[in-house]
Amino acid sequence: MLDISRYSKLDVVELVQGTQTPQDGNAEDKAFNKKVAKLSDDLYVYQLDDDLCYVMERVSGSRVGEWKAYHSRQCSKLQEVNNYIKTVGMSAARRAEPDYPFTMVKSTRDPLQRFDHCLNYADKDGTECWVAYAVHGAVSKPYEHNPENVKSVEMAMAVLTNPDAKFQLHMGIARGVEFVESKQKMHSGISLDIHGFAAKVMNHVHGNRFIVTTPMDSMRKIFEKKLDDRVCKTECNESNSFVHVKRDKLHYRDIDSFKLCDDNGAAVFNADNKESLEKNAWFFENTQPSIHLE
Repeated sequence: MLDISRYSKLDVVELVQGTQTPQDGNAEDKAFNKKVAKLSDDLYVYQLDDDLCYVMERVSGSRVGEWKAYHSRQCSKLQEVNNYIKTVGMSAARRAEPDYPFTMVKSTRDPLQRFDHCLNYADKDGTECWVAYAVHGAVSKPYEHNPENVKSVEMAMAVLTNPDAKFQLHMGIARGVEFVESKQKMHSGISLDIHGFAAKVMNHVHGNRFIVTTPMDSMRKIFEKKLDDRVCKTECNESNSFVHVKRDKLHYRDIDSFKLCDDNGAAVFNADNKESLEKNAWFFENTQPSIHLE
């Protein structure tokens, strides 16, 4: 659980379509020393430098298909890599291509599937699906899947929220396999930036204060190293926890309640009956360890 109000200091300003990224502002965090451009209600961009742009795009209607195609292409490339390793063995693969990040690419399997699972909730029962991603070059319009664009997406993550819940779910963050295959420059440290960028945009759009995520071990270690315990809390049901849950088993259909609290212990979200739990399946289905991963 992350507290957005203590996490990201990005400024969001409205811009008309097609205007240039605004001049540097007074952002307290030096990593974000420019402002986010709102190109439309569904598209926000932050041009970090000439070759890297962070984008937050709402995925709805036909836009879902564009990102489904992106996901499918990543999975195809991942399967090619896995087949190669299976054929020659990991040791031989590393000797043949010593600079290729085989371990990192293989680790994209789980997040890619979770990314796809989140896409299935776009427009379902009022749920909003967004994709936060890092792309090489400038961006003036939503992602369109084609052989060139797919190679430019360095990292992507799914974001789900609902107007009735003042928090969001971040899932499936992963480096683009197609991007890695293209052997372009890889930027370090951008995973935390993407979480922070998405957090600030959603805070601007909906006033969301909290993020919930179930990170892989590598991402969890980044959170724990880079964020202090006022921002990032990993425990449940402690007196100072953001999350309080009453349950007998792990699956959400077996729990009695889920409560999200502020620093003072006051509930900002409370699913205290079966109807409320089912209504927020967009959240619970995507945080379950029992999610069906092929």
